[in-house]
Amino acid sequence: MNNSKHQYFRPVWTSGRYDKKSHSAIIYNLASGKSYFFEDTAADVIDYMLIADRNEKIDICKIVNELAIDEESISVFFDNLEKEGIITFCNNLGELLVNVQNRCCNTKPDYSKNMQKKAEDAECDYQKRSKSKVFSVLMELTYNCSEKCIHCYNPGASRNDEEFSMRNIKNDRVSSSLFLKTSWKHPC
Repeated sequence: MNNSKHQYFRPVWTSGRYDKKSHSAIIYNLASGKSYFFEDTAADVIDYMLIADRNEKIDICKIVNELAIDEESISVFFDNLEKEGIITFCNNLGELLVNVQNRCCNTKPDYSKNMQKKAEDAECDYQKRSKSKVFSVLMELTYNCSEKCIHCYNPGASRNDEEFSMRNIKNDRVSSSLFLKTSWKHPC
């Protein structure tokens, strides 16, 4: 029976992987943009967190029984994960997501710590430990893409309108050739 002070839930904004052979795990907090690397027993516990469906309760009894870890240790560990926004105490998605995003946004990032480097380090540590092949792919799109499709066009984003795309080049060529055709007159 779960005598824990809290029930813990896996939020929808987490994603991750667990490598059973190396006992390592990586978790992405998509609300804050941070990634976390776990090894050994901590990674095994994270595996049980990842088994839970998003917005569903994490089975602490199963962790206690199968990993032979006392419930108090798991509660302390999960309380720390909750502070990072990796797990939650409830599954009230709407209000909870706003609270986590506000908490992440209100924490002023210290760019001297180079958060990007920490994320890369977590990913590299996981890849080295698990000896896995490619496990993540990063795609970056510019805001001034060539087609401005409805699925990726974000009218509220900051833009660099000076950025050139294939559409800009095509439009410039067409307008230049139209200008030359209409404004050029034969000297005779």
